[in-house]
Amino acid sequence: MTSTDDAVDLDALGVNADQYGALQRAFSKYDKMKTGTIRVSDFDLLSKELGETFDEDEMLVAKRSLEDPDGDYIQFSVFLKWWVDDTA
Repeated sequence: MTSTDDAVDLDALGVNADQYGALQRAFSKYDKMKTGTIRVSDFDLLSKELGETFDEDEMLVAKRSLEDPDGDYIQFSVFLKWWVDDTA
């Protein structure tokens, strides 16, 4: 089992340490409060930085599936699983 310091099972996700690191670094650029979350409004910038563009409908569906039920934030762990599943 390949994992990182924060106990993420990279093998289960289907990513290697370099891919995980790249996703974490990109996400961290938008995590202004360093809480492991980004604002939903920053997701389109993040996705473009990672080389993915979504049309308006796809973006709406993505944001709705990623958004924290208590606010307009996306947690890194939720983003990571969704991103890996969606772009695989």
